[in-house]
Amino acid sequence: MYLSIGKYLYCIDDCLSIAFYHIIYLSSSKSIVEMILVTGGTGLLGSHLLLSLVKEHSEVIALKRPSSDLDEVRRVFSYYISGEDELDKLFERIRWVDADILNLADMEQALEGVEQVYHCAAIVSFQPRDRQKIIRFNTDSTACLVSACLAAGVKKLLHVSSTSAIGRSSEGTPATESMIWSHSKTSTAYGSVRRWRFGGVSKRAWKL
Repeated sequence: MYLSIGKYLYCIDDCLSIAFYHIIYLSSSKSIVEMILVTGGTGLLGSHLLLSLVKEHSEVIALKRPSSDLDEVRRVFSYYISGEDELDKLFERIRWVDADILNLADMEQALEGVEQVYHCAAIVSFQPRDRQKIIRFNTDSTACLVSACLAAGVKKLLHVSSTSAIGRSSEGTPATESMIWSHSKTSTAYGSVRRWRFGGVSKRAWKL
């Protein structure tokens, strides 16, 4: 899928936001040795987050589909890591697990021993025809993950949303999370579901 430059910049903004938040999140934690699991690790945002995490941890669990292309994640790593040996070392710290995020049994098994979860998985589309698919997957997958986290005793869950969920400025000034979001012909289903289920915030962390 090809994105306009504006929508591409929204994606980059999300990556920078979660990377910055991750630094604050770790600095406020008492320990960074807890086992971490990432959903959506093969995506643009998730792969950047994984790079940040494996620099701090000896092992990180990442969920994927059986058909996922891990070469794309390595390619992201290569943009920031020049040495092949160092790239291999960091990439090998990821323990990839095949799991269906809509399957509660899969998720409970994947979360065994996990104490922190970064939930980055989502269907993203700007096509009106994908509206129902986006709403169904993004809400059901998150509900399944939260239920599995509670069952597995996960301590912290960080849910990643999007700048698509915040209001737009009519005067050309920067948009902030304090702006009121309203549905319109130009708003997307992705922004709608993020706003509806999570109050429109770009990131939200829970202690479970």
